[in-house]
Amino acid sequence: MKSAGRSFEDDLIGQLKNPEFAAHYLSEILNDSSEGQKERILIALKRMAKAYGVRALTQEIGRSPKALYISLSKKGNPTLETFLSILNALGIQLKAAAAVPMGHVAKKKRVANI
Repeated sequence: MKSAGRSFEDDLIGQLKNPEFAAHYLSEILNDSSEGQKERILIALKRMAKAYGVRALTQEIGRSPKALYISLSKKGNPTLETFLSILNALGIQLKAAAAVPMGHVAKKKRVANI
């Protein structure tokens, strides 16, 4: 139950201190490719940075706090290197999985080539 004076954001950031929770949280966002996904990923990374500690994270990844905030801002576009270094520092491993069975992808390509 939420304590008086604590917001959803505060509670979520508290939970994101757990790397397993943070990995699941980010995974759900990465698996939802609906409109606004990029913005949701940036918000998630910003929340995760707050949970870890921005100063500690920036020291670990070799970026300034200002550079991190810019990368994770609404209009930010972090490089793959920055994205992966943040995940590594947070103890999160990026994994890939097929979104559709291989046969389905092959059928789509054949239809497109006709």
